[in-house]
Amino acid sequence: SSGINAEYGDVKLADWLVDRAIVNRLWNEECSELRELLKQVVEEECPLTGITVAAPVYYHTSKQVLEQLEQSPYGTKNLIGQYNHEYTAKWGRIVKLFERDNTYLADCAKHIIQNVKYDIPLYKKQIARATQIKQDSLKKQGDCSRNITKYQAKYREKCAGIGITGDHVKSELKDLVLDIPKIMSNIAGEIVTLHDSLSYYQVFARFLIKDNELEVCPMLRYFVRHGNVTVSQWETGSPTGPTQDSDTDSSVEIIEPIETQEIKN
Repeated sequence: SSGINAEYGDVKLADWLVDRAIVNRLWNEECSELRELLKQVVEEECPLTGITVAAPVYYHTSKQVLEQLEQSPYGTKNLIGQYNHEYTAKWGRIVKLFERDNTYLADCAKHIIQNVKYDIPLYKKQIARATQIKQDSLKKQGDCSRNITKYQAKYREKCAGIGITGDHVKSELKDLVLDIPKIMSNIAGEIVTLHDSLSYYQVFARFLIKDNELEVCPMLRYFVRHGNVTVSQWETGSPTGPTQDSDTDSSVEIIEPIETQEIKN
């Protein structure tokens, strides 16, 4: 006997079955009743819990559903051998139509060719596309992971530059405000060292402009004279009172006013 070519994509199995008189030549045209019943059972809800029917429905699927229904209360028959339940009767009719003239063989052959020629190549393309997407995603994930490490290091560096760890930014920035009085006190202490430079600058400016009444850098001169004072003390002109900063170093020397000096020609 001649075997079936394994290259199903090059052989029409349904025609092979027809040529050997295994199935009826008009099997496809005679399946209108079968298609209608299959459409009905897919749309109807199965009364037996646990059975879900979805298109497409094949012969072996129909056999399995009918066997489960026959083993349930919906599989009882009357005296003449017909199913009492309409839903089970439809499945019984579907199985008989599949088996009539070996229609199920032609139907299976048609689906095999469909799978080999169209479905499997389509799935292969989808798998290849999904594999490529996965590889691209893994590459992007690696790039993102490297960027995370890079920007975390930059973030820590910037935080360290302003004196915080960066773990609790809001509270840490609030805590930095508490250091302002101490910082200002240190700055006021350093300003005192500018006394000689400021004196020289004022004498030079007066000589250059020919104005012995010129006052340069009044705010800076004030701090050189009086040290770290509060705004209210500066506004009232009474720098001898207590400052707002309780941590201010009281040992800062109060510089006497810079006397006017003349440069001889």
